[in-house]
Amino acid sequence: MDEIELRDLVLVLWRYRKMIVALFLIAVLTSGLISFLVQQPVYVSSATLYLGNFNDPFFCDISAAREIILGDTILGEAAKAFIPAMEPGKLQSIKQSVQAEAVKDTPYLKITVTRDEPAQAQGILAKIIELFAEQSQPAYEQAQEQIREKSETIKARLEQVEQQIAATEAVISELENQNMSNIDIISQHLEAMNLLTSLNDKYVSLEDSYSSLEKQLQNLKPLQVISMSEQPAPIHPNRKLNVALAGVLSLMVGVFLAFIVDYFARNPLNLKAASK
Repeated sequence: MDEIELRDLVLVLWRYRKMIVALFLIAVLTSGLISFLVQQPVYVSSATLYLGNFNDPFFCDISAAREIILGDTILGEAAKAFIPAMEPGKLQSIKQSVQAEAVKDTPYLKITVTRDEPAQAQGILAKIIELFAEQSQPAYEQAQEQIREKSETIKARLEQVEQQIAATEAVISELENQNMSNIDIISQHLEAMNLLTSLNDKYVSLEDSYSSLEKQLQNLKPLQVISMSEQPAPIHPNRKLNVALAGVLSLMVGVFLAFIVDYFARNPLNLKAASK
């Protein structure tokens, strides 16, 4: 019985194959024409930024940086540079096409610009990054200068301590050349030795601080573009997906119609009997 039922199903599909194929071709061609000729393509450009580690409360903080990037100043200037006849009232619609979100579990910020013209998407994205970099650069340079000033101060203190150590060593050497049986000389020698120990400890501490600052200055990073799309990618319409979905749905509809038509062909409706 299973073989007979399966054979009957296959025969029904074969009997109405032309209808199924026709529906499939019509759906695929229609979807293709709409996707390629009617629907306006939308492009997206994206970039991932590392905001830097110079501890600025605005430019190094992802939430604050996001507000700056999406603010009227940067976004408005970037839009005016690439959108002809940019009007103030259109800025809100431009904001809806720009997103700035933190990359999950990373210190990075991802910016995406979605436009119906690829040149606009790429240009606005590049301009946003350029303007934000210009604003953050002075803060980065100020952080550099602060570290340099601390480093120079410690370096000057190191030189002072080094001179004090040399002077103390000279005093100790002079005392050791004198009569060490004299109580006053012994006392002076002991004081000088204690002072030398204190100065050496101070020198080591200052040297560690100086090395730490130099390392901090070396590792200080400004805003960096980690990655940026070279060409805007079309995200809408997804032509291949549209055509594939149209083909699959048309096959399903064609198969369903084939069984419906076959059923009523074998069991015609008797309208007169139904009306009595």
